Amino acid sequence: MCHSRISYDVVFVVCTAVGIGSAAKGADQTTYALQSACRPGHTQRVKATLDLDGELKVPGEKGLESVPIRVVGNLAYDERLVRWDPSLAQGVASIRHYDRADAVIEVEGTTAKRQLRQQRRLIGAEVGKQGATLFSPQGQLTREELDLVDVVGNSLLFDLLLPRGPVKVGQSWEHSKEVVALLLGLEEVADTDLRSVLLEVNDREATLQLSGTTEGAIGGVTSRIAAKAKYMFDFRAKRVTRLGMAVKEQREIGHAAPGLEVTARLQMTIVPSRQSPHLTDRVVAELPTTPTAELETLVYRPVAGGCRLAHDRRWFVAEEDPRSTVMRMIDRGELVAQCNIAWLPRIAVENLPTLRQFQEQVEQGLGKNFGQFVKVGQWASGADYRVFRAIVDGQAAELPIRWVYYFLADQYGHQAALVFTVEGNLVERFGDADRLFIETLSFTEEEDQADPDGSQPDDGGLARRNE
Repeated sequence: MCHSRISYDVVFVVCTAVGIGSAAKGADQTTYALQSACRPGHTQRVKATLDLDGELKVPGEKGLESVPIRVVGNLAYDERLVRWDPSLAQGVASIRHYDRADAVIEVEGTTAKRQLRQQRRLIGAEVGKQGATLFSPQGQLTREELDLVDVVGNSLLFDLLLPRGPVKVGQSWEHSKEVVALLLGLEEVADTDLRSVLLEVNDREATLQLSGTTEGAIGGVTSRIAAKAKYMFDFRAKRVTRLGMAVKEQREIGHAAPGLEVTARLQMTIVPSRQSPHLTDRVVAELPTTPTAELETLVYRPVAGGCRLAHDRRWFVAEEDPRSTVMRMIDRGELVAQCNIAWLPRIAVENLPTLRQFQEQVEQGLGKNFGQFVKVGQWASGADYRVFRAIVDGQAAELPIRWVYYFLADQYGHQAALVFTVEGNLVERFGDADRLFIETLSFTEEEDQADPDGSQPDDGGLARRNE
């Protein structure tokens, strides 16, 4: 069985709960106020390990097939809070410096390694009512790098699980759907009974337990999760210092990702520190703590190398081989568009097609599905690339379809062809989601594409549009 490269979410749960225990004696009862001491400027050291195993569910020739998967991942980073509002009205945010962020993924006997580049070791993290966003102030991440650090239950979340008032041993409390969605990495929660309970307290620490089941969705796909964790917070350190968690997830097949039946076992430690040498006042003051539109975009490089492009986070690689890539745009769980990219062989410049030949190839390729050209144009990009575009309206399977065709070539004969396919009723929602692909697509020589120093080369832009 042949599988394209798939971007897997590496499932970690890292936490940073802080508790202050105050005893109020009454009729054979003791209550504890477990209040967070987190404030902007606080720094902590976080380490987490993950051992995940289970099966991917993928469509095969004989129906649904199960593919074994195992993931071993490690995270280690310093984290400094820059914004703290537990109500999430203003959200919580931090800047992190990763000493380690890697994973070994085994899928059906094939091993792949993922690692954060040295020049993307600084990561900004935001958590709010709209979800969590991670980015690098140093530049654009790849999808694989984002998956390494944009983890389920990131280290900004555990204080949000603490009870709002004093509790006694054996007392439990529920969690809001918003907090559960953030904790489990879901876009929405339909139903949950996830609760925490104070199990026991001694002079040094308190033990809490989190357990329950949740049904929700991510990428428009139903996910069912059962989670159980024990977490300890030290009264002297006023931090959660240890956590162990087991998560079982069943996720249906999505538009651009396989289904899952996996179990993840997590171990983590959180240690407060006075200051990180990587996150001093001066360093943090010079960093953006809110991502710009540019920093939120992701960089994609095909497996064969030789070029790169950027895209927004709604695009996911669905299939990939050395000669082609299929990407799908998933917006709020709905499949909006598909992009098919052909990485064409280099040819002599004099043999590159003309605009008229490109137009004829588009019409011939669509055949009976062709309706009419809406617009045809040619321009030179900021990198002096030749760019052709043809927008076509037609029909497929009795549905109105819009196709947007592109052809790009540089002065050395490197070339690529892209076609975006959008159902007619989604054209307005699609907007100009193709534009970033074309503005940033850059051909590079083979020896340059690996970036051995870990840097991210500049992407080209459209300086001139002559349509």
